[in-house]
Formats: sequence, C-alpha cells, structure tokens
Amino acid sequence: EASVEVWKAHTRLQRHVARFLAKPTPAIPGLLLRYQGEVNNNNNNNNSNNTNNDNDDNDDNNNTNNDNDNNSNNGELIGCATQRLLRLAVHVGAWVALLPAERVAAAISEQLSPAKLLAGMLHLLLAENVRITDWLEGVLHLVALRLDEVFRDPGLNKRVQWVELRQSMPQSTWRKLRNDVQLYQQLQQQQRQQQQQHQQQQQQQQPQQLYLLTASQQQQQQWNPQGS
Repeated sequence: EASVEVWKAHTRLQRHVARFLAKPTPAIPGLLLRYQGEVNNNNNNNNSNNTNNDNDDNDDNNNTNNDNDNNSNNGELIGCATQRLLRLAVHVGAWVALLPAERVAAAISEQLSPAKLLAGMLHLLLAENVRITDWLEGVLHLVALRLDEVFRDPGLNKRVQWVELRQSMPQSTWRKLRNDVQLYQQLQQQQRQQQQQHQQQQQQQQPQQLYLLTASQQQQQQWNPQGS
C-alpha cells in the first residue's frame, strides 16, 4: 500500500497529469490524436523519428540516455518508434491511473479517450512482444488498481473503453496485483488480530484496575471517616 502511494505521488507521473489538466479542453483532441499517431506509426512499422513532438514528451526526449524507459528488448535494441511508444504509454498510463475516472473514459468521445488510447498502445506492444519497461510496469500496476476500482463501483459508467483496456492489460500485471492484494489482506488480518488481542488485554486489565481503585477508596474512607 505504501509503495502504491509513492508511485502515485511520484513527481514524474504527477507532472504528466498536471500537463494534461493544464491543457484547454479544445486542445485535448489534438493531443490524443498525436499520441494515436504514434500508435499508427508503430503499427505501420515506421521507425522514422517523429519531429512533431508534443511538449509533454520534451523532458523524456532530452534524457534518452538515462531514461529507464529506453530499455533493450531481450538484449536487442528496439526501434526508435517503439522506444518512444513505451515512453508515451507511461504518460497515458499516468492519465488513466490518476485522472478522475469519468474523465479518463469520456474526456473526448467514445472514439478517442485516454483509456482507449492506452488500450491500443498495450495491444500493439504485446502483439510485438515488446518487453514492458520497469517504469511502464509500475504505472500499469496503478492502472490495474484503477480498473479494479471502476468495476467494483456500481456508480461508475462501465464504458466500452474500460472493457477494452482491461482486456489489453498484460496478464503479468494482474498476477502481481493479485499477489499484492493477497499480501495486503494478510497484513490487514494481522492488524485486526493485533487490535483484538490489545482490546482483550485492556478488558482483562479493567476489572483489576477497578478492584485496585475500590480498595484505594476503602483505605481513604478508613483514614478519613465522614465527619472527621
């Protein structure tokens, strides 16, 4: 649970979310279309450099040598476009995990939204057997928690994008989430047991404390009889 909060509060993820929120509503479709263009470029096996970079990705492009997202795939260098797609998937994953749930699925339309965009990115990456980077894996863990939240909340609209995204998630992410949930439940159970033991100890001590208090009062009455 603590690690989840650390990931959510990470400055890099918060920066991606802040930049999305700072954009005026009319600019959002263009932003999503540019990201969708990256998916199309990869789908067409176009590995040429994209010169029309969005400002949300400038900081990543300036740090390509030390960015953990630029990992090799099974020891082989992956294409520039795929590297860029891995970085952009972190951006979109941060939006999906941290923006208000309704905005994630309905920010633009049924045809284009952060949830649908991420589903397309993951579908392409997994189809190409690209190894998920550590950064993206951590973000997808937050996305899985968001999906679990959405499908557990009867008040949230289960738009088709949520279904598509859930189906596009790596199975390894769900397995890790289940393991983490089981561990979290075990810790909660241990805490409840400790609380119950503490309460029982307090209940056992109360009669003894009451007896000592009564005995003390009796002694005071013996030393200070009424009317003295």
